Amino acid sequence: DVDMDTDKGELYLNKEKVDFDVYTYNIKYDEESGKLAYFVDWNEEKENGTLKVYNGKKSTKVSDDVYNCVFSADGKILYLYDYSTNYYKGDLYVFNKGKSKKMDIDVSAIIPVIK
Repeated sequence: DVDMDTDKGELYLNKEKVDFDVYTYNIKYDEESGKLAYFVDWNEEKENGTLKVYNGKKSTKVSDDVYNCVFSADGKILYLYDYSTNYYKGDLYVFNKGKSKKMDIDVSAIIPVIK
């Protein structure tokens, strides 16, 4: 059920409710790991939200103030944190096994690699 005015709604995977208030335009699914990355509390003006990952059983908060994310070839989540839409750069983090690690600063984009 999506609210067309806010582009947010409830998210289901295999008939199981994953979360609510999910931003519908930025949901990523990794077939190999079965993980789902998505945003809640999306701020249209700042173009960021809270990134969460669902592993098939539970959702885990990755970080607030995330602009975009992609799955790496090995199932890790790369994401841009504190991204400036004025300067087109932010900090690159990798999320793996429940922990985030800063990889670089002043990153403009994440280019996904096709597996």
